Amino acid sequence: MGARSKGGFFRRMASMAMAASLVAMTMQAAPGLAQVNQYAAGIAAGKVTATSPRDFNGVWTTDRFIPRFSENPPFQPWAKAKFEGYKPQDDPGARCLPTGWPRHLASPYPFEFIQMPTFTLMYFEVGNQIRRIWTDGRKHPEDLDPSWYGHSIGWWEGDVFVVDTIGINDKQFLDSPGDPKTEKLHTVERWQLLEGGAKIQVEITIDDPGAYTAPFSQTRTFFKTGEEVMEYICNENNRNDPGNPGPGQLIGTNEPTPYRPFTGIVSNDPAKKADEADKK
Repeated sequence: MGARSKGGFFRRMASMAMAASLVAMTMQAAPGLAQVNQYAAGIAAGKVTATSPRDFNGVWTTDRFIPRFSENPPFQPWAKAKFEGYKPQDDPGARCLPTGWPRHLASPYPFEFIQMPTFTLMYFEVGNQIRRIWTDGRKHPEDLDPSWYGHSIGWWEGDVFVVDTIGINDKQFLDSPGDPKTEKLHTVERWQLLEGGAKIQVEITIDDPGAYTAPFSQTRTFFKTGEEVMEYICNENNRNDPGNPGPGQLIGTNEPTPYRPFTGIVSNDPAKKADEADKK
């Protein structure tokens, strides 16, 4: 398997794709973000291993990068201002801090479901971080210390796995383009297998009255892949840390970075990629 990019995981990818030179830099640092078909070979090699509709075990990946949970979230005024004032230096990922929840779900990197009798793990390639979902019938604690992944409990409704998460801290963005979140964030996921286990779909509802005026939902589909979750050491190749810039650093401005929806660059030919970026 070819190695995938490691490094600080900050992304205002859509706006960076406006110029060929910036696209070239971005692809050097994180090819998975600019190549919609980055994992096509792995998906093609994926084998269905599910023994029942409740068997989620295995590695899953997206087939395209969808950076946000909504292109038009119902912002509170302060949250809209914060989003519009985004600077690459503001991204906690530039300092290799944990990706947190639910930002991981909007990542273009794979993750693995590991189901145990009393809990389910989600093992993410980005940062090799783990999220634990309790399935032993417990409730959320009444007095939670906010954390990067919060406290998650899960249960089955038929063959749909429902996950409820609270207690998430506000030290990370909701997603890579910089949508904010607060400690009032509450997410509910509804996971189910599709096509006999070749795909898995999740509907996530985001309810954060501290940053948004109403809950909003999105459905995402992931594919069984023949690849493995690889080692990902952010600090080893982090060119984006504002406090310790490395060669080829991508953070080059202290000005707000306008957001434009990312449409993807499909070609694997660098010359064609630059040409497609020039047309945007």
